[in-house]
Amino acid sequence: MEAILPARLQNESFEIETTDLIHELLGQLRPERRRLIELRHLHDADIHEIAKHVGSPPDEVEPRLAEALEPLRHQAHNAHVEPRGGAAGPLAGPSR
Repeated sequence: MEAILPARLQNESFEIETTDLIHELLGQLRPERRRLIELRHLHDADIHEIAKHVGSPPDEVEPRLAEALEPLRHQAHNAHVEPRGGAAGPLAGPSR
């Protein structure tokens, strides 16, 4: 019979797996794309702050960020990672 982990441990295990997957996926990106995602989603930088960091006009940052996230969404979807409770994160993509 399989042991059932307490909810806290199940959530921690899921978070570790998800974090590992995100780091693996980020490592596959070109450095400029990885930097956009890190600034936006790990450092909570707004579009204007990102534009200053990367030396691009603010109106170019959002399309570049969306372009950078697309392969991550695709790969995360193929990895069958679904957060408990259906919470959406930066890789969730648009709802259909």
